[in-house]
Amino acid sequence: MPLWANGDNYSEAVNCLSEANHCLSEANHCLPEAINCLSEAINCLPEAINCLSEAIHCLPETVNCLSDTVLCLLAGDLVTISTKIGCCRGQPTTDNAAKPQKTGGVTLNRLLRSLAVLLILTAPALYAAEPKETIHVVITGGANAGTYDGTTDRGGCSAGMTGKGSWGNQYSLVKENNPKVLNSLQLIVPDAKAAASGTHDFFLNVAFGRITARVAEYKVETEKKSGSGTVTVHDKGATAVVNFDATTAAGVHLVGTIDCKSVLRAQ
Repeated sequence: MPLWANGDNYSEAVNCLSEANHCLSEANHCLPEAINCLSEAINCLPEAINCLSEAIHCLPETVNCLSDTVLCLLAGDLVTISTKIGCCRGQPTTDNAAKPQKTGGVTLNRLLRSLAVLLILTAPALYAAEPKETIHVVITGGANAGTYDGTTDRGGCSAGMTGKGSWGNQYSLVKENNPKVLNSLQLIVPDAKAAASGTHDFFLNVAFGRITARVAEYKVETEKKSGSGTVTVHDKGATAVVNFDATTAAGVHLVGTIDCKSVLRAQ
């Protein structure tokens, strides 16, 4: 009997260990570069402060200029566009700049400026962490019947981390407190090669509620003859797609897809 079948919580511990190992590996790899970047950042800090100060000072004029340029573009006024681009570069403008058109009592110029400010304020969102995976799960039967979709930038899919030739997945929303949200999907497949064409040997656990206060768990553990189903792993190397169709011992039907944006592989 494999070790992963000896305890209900062992699989979750293994997946958490896999995630921790992945984070540690990335941290060790990035540490030298981070130190260099920090050193450069400290050296450049005075200049950066000066640039930021100038940028803040010039921001109103820049936003005005860009919005006027868009207005000219919409009007097809190429001459004025050239003038406005010169304005954005700090060159003098002419007195013939196109005047903003009004739309419903509000100038289009003002709307464009508002849009520009909104884009500036929301720019940090562009640097959000890349997702590790997305999931789609349909539950039929039980108290949590329904369709669930989610994305996480933690954990993810792994190969060989829960045993040689194995496949694993740890989807976990550790900060999610809503008991109605599917916040954990664990999967362990002892033989990933067999799963390429579909395997009936696996451990699957779908849970709701925080790890210390689960409100519902739907578990299939075929080694213990608890539930049944099929898991298929489409391993593409850098990415993967996993499909599962399983039924718990209590008759709750679990069908889902795991879209792995990356795969952590054992060395």
